[in-house]
Amino acid sequence: MQKAADQMRPTSTTRVLLIAMALGSAMVVMLLALPHPALPQETLTITGRVVNGTSGAEVPGDLAVLMLITGPDGTLSGTGQTLADPKGGFILEDAPVVTGSIYNLSVDYGGIFYGRSLTLEDLSQDVVITVHETTEDATVMSVERQVMVISEIDTAERVVTATEFVRFTNPTDRTLRPNLETARPGMFSFMRFALPPGAADVRVQSNLSGGEIISVGSGFALAVPVPPGQHSVDFAYTFPYEGGSLEFRNSLPQGAGIFQVLVPERWPGVAIGGLTSRPPVGIGEQVYRAWEARDVPAGPGVQLRLDGLPQPGVMSRVGRTLSGSPFWMTAIPSAMGAALLSFLVLGLARRYRPATDSEVAAGPTSDLAQAGDSNAVREAQRAELVASLAALDESYEQGGMDEDHYLQHRAELVARALDESSETGA
Repeated sequence: MQKAADQMRPTSTTRVLLIAMALGSAMVVMLLALPHPALPQETLTITGRVVNGTSGAEVPGDLAVLMLITGPDGTLSGTGQTLADPKGGFILEDAPVVTGSIYNLSVDYGGIFYGRSLTLEDLSQDVVITVHETTEDATVMSVERQVMVISEIDTAERVVTATEFVRFTNPTDRTLRPNLETARPGMFSFMRFALPPGAADVRVQSNLSGGEIISVGSGFALAVPVPPGQHSVDFAYTFPYEGGSLEFRNSLPQGAGIFQVLVPERWPGVAIGGLTSRPPVGIGEQVYRAWEARDVPAGPGVQLRLDGLPQPGVMSRVGRTLSGSPFWMTAIPSAMGAALLSFLVLGLARRYRPATDSEVAAGPTSDLAQAGDSNAVREAQRAELVASLAALDESYEQGGMDEDHYLQHRAELVARALDESSETGA
């Protein structure tokens, strides 16, 4: 027994090995516990230049170039800033590489922001940011097409819901700058739009940003900078009626190459007076009867008359009005905007209400309702889609894709935005 016990005791050599193993294990644990330096962030250098798109104007220099990186989830994932040299050139060094992000580069020139929204692939070549000199003459704006769609008629309440799609162009090489301080009768520096008598629940969407919506006369105006190029604004509203007919003048302050009114065939008794009847228009699965006027000069616009409006007791209440439902969930599908204007936008989305008599007496004032919590949630969920739309528009405007592919892709993105609204209960 003693001999067996002696054999089980560790020899001096074994003791050394055991101690070494214990010390080795302890060192491994200590090394694992020590903080390790993070792997270096991959970066890139962005080069570009600021140019002046107004003929004969000087190249702007010494402008601050701001970079905001928007991640795939819509959150801010990086920033940067540099100063352009006197000739407009700039370099952004050590810009973080964030896969799937949108790099937004912008400058403030004359109080107006100009910028580009780019992907990582776009940054492989010089970035060109174009700025413009300004004008305060809104008469340079050209409305190519304005379409009013009668989408719903609430017979019980005698309320019509309509949506207007407007596509217009700034054909000059200057940005229209709104100037509310010098606004006076006959002199406007912003786009204006008329509304029918008693219009309510007005909602406006445009690809323009950086301004406000103001009450002007019987309608509203976009006090927003309008850079050169093609733009759009869509607005929806409701208006009341009493008898079987309603007549009013729809002024077109900027005129219109084509002004149309469309009425769904499910309202066969409703007709539009004051315009020329045109063949029906098929949009998606819906067919609309059409009336139009062409080459309408700027000014008084057209005298409209809605005949055959349904009365309570003749037809049951159908559909739903705009009140209480978001703009993009009305009866007008996203395909309508794409088919009519080839440009359906997400961007500035604000609520407007007509001015009271006291407000009109006091002059043009800002009249925007604050977006509620639900709007904030909806906009956060759409951030990624808006970034994708911006990149898509940029690619199309620069000739990166044909119009058919652009319209199809854009309609898909807008449909996704509609689904987001539906899921969030917006």
